[in-house]
Amino acid sequence: MPPKAESKKPVGIDMSEHFKQDALSDVTLKFGNREMKCHKIILVTRSEYFKKLCGPESRFAEANQPVIELKEDDPTALEALLRYIYTFEYIDDAEKRKDDWLFHLNYYVVGCKYGFVPQANAAYTVFRKIVRSIQTPEAICDAIITLRQFQEVCPGAAPNTVQTLIKDNLQPLLKLEKFRTHIHAHEDILWSLMEKLEPIKPPPAPKPALVQANIYRCTLPRCDYIIRSTTMSGNHLKCTTHNVFPTLLCSCLVPAEDSGLKIY
Repeated sequence: MPPKAESKKPVGIDMSEHFKQDALSDVTLKFGNREMKCHKIILVTRSEYFKKLCGPESRFAEANQPVIELKEDDPTALEALLRYIYTFEYIDDAEKRKDDWLFHLNYYVVGCKYGFVPQANAAYTVFRKIVRSIQTPEAICDAIITLRQFQEVCPGAAPNTVQTLIKDNLQPLLKLEKFRTHIHAHEDILWSLMEKLEPIKPPPAPKPALVQANIYRCTLPRCDYIIRSTTMSGNHLKCTTHNVFPTLLCSCLVPAEDSGLKIY
């Protein structure tokens, strides 16, 4: 089992002249489809991880092997880490890597694993800056889908970045079929979005216009004639049985659309 990485900033003189050089090398590191001739004295001096793995007091089998295989790491990122051990620079081509957020994220992963935490955190800052500067919805969607693969190795960093990208670009992303398919396949994203949605409240119904109506009753005893009208006078108010004008009982407000003449 490989040793547990510890954070320790490498110190020492520049060993860049020995990087990728066979001269004086005494160990070969294999990773992915690559292999690199290295020097144990440099590795164990600058890396606590390699000191435990192949140093003079190591109890691991790799300590006495001429070839050490490092598995599960991104080859480009691991080569960048070895470059840093030798040269204190992990970037091979500044122009090539200036927008390559995946390179910096992979370096963050291997940096944390092998104990170069300060350098890993610096790479993570570069990664965040690049990925949040992406402009096109299609490229943002591709980043979100790719970052899904980093949830296990970056349980905090990857999901947080995805949430930020979705939050800042939700409307243009929802127009992409690829993004809709992605969130349909990953219900955790869908539920997270739904939790942030606020219910749409319908606009309040307009209050109906009101008009004043008057209630009249026939003045003759035992006559049940009652009429409602918005006018104060007119022959239309007369009792239909006795042909006399009724007396005003009260006034009230009624909806304008229901303000027509009404006999009870």
